[in-house]
Amino acid sequence: MKWIALILTFAAGSTTLASEFCPSAEDYQAHGWVVHNSQDFAKLEKTFDAMLTDGQQKGQIVDDLSGHMVVGDLDNKEIMLVVKSYEDLRTPQDLMYGDHATYTHIETKERVELRWFNGKKNVVINPKYIKCITGQPPFAENAIL
Repeated sequence: MKWIALILTFAAGSTTLASEFCPSAEDYQAHGWVVHNSQDFAKLEKTFDAMLTDGQQKGQIVDDLSGHMVVGDLDNKEIMLVVKSYEDLRTPQDLMYGDHATYTHIETKERVELRWFNGKKNVVINPKYIKCITGQPPFAENAIL
């Protein structure tokens, strides 16, 4: 019985530690990412939208993958995000898989994080919703997610 209590205590503690873990900007930078200041989110979102819209209208950027993920918000409450990636057909496949990605709050429809590739991997978060980049840097060097 003591072992079960010990295991349950460890599991609860591990979950707490995992939910408080925040990948640092340095981790992303060490993997070749440009981590933008979150205070620039609104400005960068406009630039991102213009780039995405222009590419889609010209048939150069197409929908790629989509899915959902759960992250902790500023109060460490879980929020559901819709994650969507876009492929820029001008970028060689071996250079980058999925050149643009949006992480959108499922309820408010506001973007929480943006990622894009323009010769360098870029990421910016919306400080209104989260304090950290969602998840670890991608394992593959040529992946945006």
